[in-house]
Amino acid sequence: MLLALAAGLLSAFVAPRTNRLYFDEHIYQNIGQTMALAGRAAFCNEGQFIYDEYHPQRLEYNKQPYGYPHLLSVVYRAAGVREAWAQVLNNVCAMVAVLLCFGLARQLTGSDRAGLLAAACMLILPEQLLWCNTAATEPSTACVAGLAMLAALWYCARPCSARLMFAVLCLAYAIYFRPEAVLLAPLFFLLILAVAPRQFAQPALWFAAAALMVLVTPQLLHIIAVRHEPWGSTGAKFTPAVVWHNLSTNGWFYLTNVRFPLLVTAGAALGMLTPWRRPATLVVLGWALVMWGVFLAFYAGSYDYGVDVRFALLSFMPLVVLAGIGLDWLCGVRPWTWLTACVVALLVLNGIQLLPRVRRVSQEGWAARHDVRYAREFARLVPPHALILTHNPNMFLLWGHSAAQMSLFSEQRDYFANVLLPRYPGGIYLHWNYWCNMPDQQQQFYGVMLTNHIGWAWVAEQREQDYVYALLRLTNLPPLAAAAPAPGPPPRRMRINKAEVQHRDFPPVDAH
Repeated sequence: MLLALAAGLLSAFVAPRTNRLYFDEHIYQNIGQTMALAGRAAFCNEGQFIYDEYHPQRLEYNKQPYGYPHLLSVVYRAAGVREAWAQVLNNVCAMVAVLLCFGLARQLTGSDRAGLLAAACMLILPEQLLWCNTAATEPSTACVAGLAMLAALWYCARPCSARLMFAVLCLAYAIYFRPEAVLLAPLFFLLILAVAPRQFAQPALWFAAAALMVLVTPQLLHIIAVRHEPWGSTGAKFTPAVVWHNLSTNGWFYLTNVRFPLLVTAGAALGMLTPWRRPATLVVLGWALVMWGVFLAFYAGSYDYGVDVRFALLSFMPLVVLAGIGLDWLCGVRPWTWLTACVVALLVLNGIQLLPRVRRVSQEGWAARHDVRYAREFARLVPPHALILTHNPNMFLLWGHSAAQMSLFSEQRDYFANVLLPRYPGGIYLHWNYWCNMPDQQQQFYGVMLTNHIGWAWVAEQREQDYVYALLRLTNLPPLAAAAPAPGPPPRRMRINKAEVQHRDFPPVDAH
């Protein structure tokens, strides 16, 4: 329990509390908010707050599974909708992961020492601590997967219908967290086969397997429904062309002692040499290999590609359990107390060596990070009963402000004039954000159309490097058709020159 508490404190107070996966973390949270307050499993592209009452207007089906947003929705129902609760939830996941590693290693070996060593190994993983102070889905995904495997071992220890039902429910819930989580199902039943093979002769297990298929059918249908989603790829999502590159990158990740402790890797290697004593160890090894290998053919599966190192978290728990088993075997070679003390001391020193990485925010996503930071400041300047037009309405909705997609003006001009304008007596505000600075003509187009066809007044501005973030108040709104274009381009301090963008070949837009 002390190790779990240490994991929670390290993730909450040593790792920087920030977002790293932009802007998906806010999308997940907004889906959780919409689930909690409106009972709808979707994220909101236009939402209104009337005296703190949330009214989602335009909902969109999300390509990601809904397990993590559902978990967030439970937290939001219990404690209220606050952005910080998502990070607190992942702090709790850091603690739960340590406890699960202890339980898995102890259940597999019957040794408390193996459990404690596995828990200590999980405690010193820098990427685990770092990502457990974000709002990403991977920490909770790893936890529910570990819970399902521990529940399977719990059932094998003393088979009964209640334990089997609990294990199957845990597995079904885990499958809803990420698309690749469906691969946990065969591993789950292989673990039961390795530990308690006689249970396969019992009808209860087969009924449980049938119940599992019923429970996960919505997730399987969801995977089929979004199978053509590009996931940010301009070509094939899975291709053999990237396997070698990802293999070299993701393999060295565990060997360089930079982002993953080398001592844990060595302990896991020792754990791999002991399956002759415990066949279930082979299943744990398979769990680690599946959660590592599934990303090798994924175009963005490299741990050095942006923030996709978060995928590594899914392999941490089985590797740490193997490390606990291996280090326990090493400490049991000779009944010397000092040998165990030396192993623990080396683990602590290896963890301290990698702590500077945990404290680092890094330059990854700096432009989006400052967008969120300044947007939070801008939101305080917006009066009640006002609407914020932005590319990322999810974060403003989380903060309790009415917000909508900026594209509504150019794509649905009548709706903008006849519905939005009368609805918000506090005014319409434009958030000049990360996407307005990006060299993407389509994203720039939405902001330029607004500032070219409607008058505006400057409210606030912030800069980071060559990016400009601003809050504008739109003026001369009624009647929209009579509003002349704003006189001249925006001030030069803005990165985009509207006079130039106006002459690009954009799709024609009806002035009315």
